[in-house]
Amino acid sequence: MILIGVLSAVAFWKLLRIREQSQVRFAVEQEAYGLRIEIKDRIDPKIHALVRMAKRWELREGTPREEWESDAAQHLADQFGTRAIVWVDSSNIARWIVPLERQETYTGLNIASDER
Repeated sequence: MILIGVLSAVAFWKLLRIREQSQVRFAVEQEAYGLRIEIKDRIDPKIHALVRMAKRWELREGTPREEWESDAAQHLADQFGTRAIVWVDSSNIARWIVPLERQETYTGLNIASDER
């Protein structure tokens, strides 16, 4: 009789652990999903703004530098957390940087091969 009671207690304890692990896994999955949505909500507007700049460039076959720099500066003002925007030519050389202050060393940098 004692053996049945001990075996029942062990079985019940194992079931409780399995349920607890399942609940923890579910909670972690829910939190991860919420974080994924939050990150996406923060990044998507930045990506869309940059895509608009790129599409304008494509449609017009280029954008005058002054206009591009104005767009980049406005983007930086609107998008918290973005430190700089760089225009890179077809040979992967960084040509224009906004803001240029503290970024001068990146002008002329080949972004495909330089480790920086």
